[in-house]
Amino acid sequence: MRTRIVWSKEEKAAHYERLVLLFKGNPTLDSKNAFREAQDALRYERHRKVTDGTIFTHKVMLAMAREEAKREPIPQPVPTVAPVAAEPANPLLKIFDDLLDLLADRIAERLRPQMTAPEVKQHVNAQFDTQFKRYKAEVTPPKPRLPSVLIIGLNGCQMTSVSKSYPEIRFTFMTGEEAVSRNRLNADHTILMTKFINHSVQNKYRQVPNLHYCNGGVSDLSTLLYVVKKPS
Repeated sequence: MRTRIVWSKEEKAAHYERLVLLFKGNPTLDSKNAFREAQDALRYERHRKVTDGTIFTHKVMLAMAREEAKREPIPQPVPTVAPVAAEPANPLLKIFDDLLDLLADRIAERLRPQMTAPEVKQHVNAQFDTQFKRYKAEVTPPKPRLPSVLIIGLNGCQMTSVSKSYPEIRFTFMTGEEAVSRNRLNADHTILMTKFINHSVQNKYRQVPNLHYCNGGVSDLSTLLYVVKKPS
């Protein structure tokens, strides 16, 4: 049984970008040839054998690439991605993957004559939705984690103003009165507005990491927040 090639996320992204480029240059290019030619974005030893089952399995990704080619500007050529060292694989998983390829070929052969049937369209649409979400999760890079900042001592209007001014920070606010009665909260950074809190609050938060004291008003707070949001 042939060894199955499993692409890394970087290789999938490079293949997808080359697909978009191909469809932009030739919108009528058939899916099988497009999938095969897009593999030029990868090193030769990372190329896969392209069958009807391959196209059926990746129909969502191909449809996404065609749609993106209609609206995106022509991208720069995608550099060849170096092969990623393969992790040790379970032999049973390789056998299972090969069986899935074979099953996809058989399904494609059976469905081809009746692809216009309403029940088949409904099935394909459901599969499209499921695979679209899964594929987007694979190729979309995760959003960077926002730093969390706890500020104690602002009033309601000040809280709203600060939140809108710094969307790149995840805030938690407490008034001086709330901080006295509530349990201590944890955040990446804690800022105490010393003019608007009492000593019991300062004592409660004295040991938290990255503790900052703001002895002025909102303008002085802005200086502290600038330091907080700077990349480390």
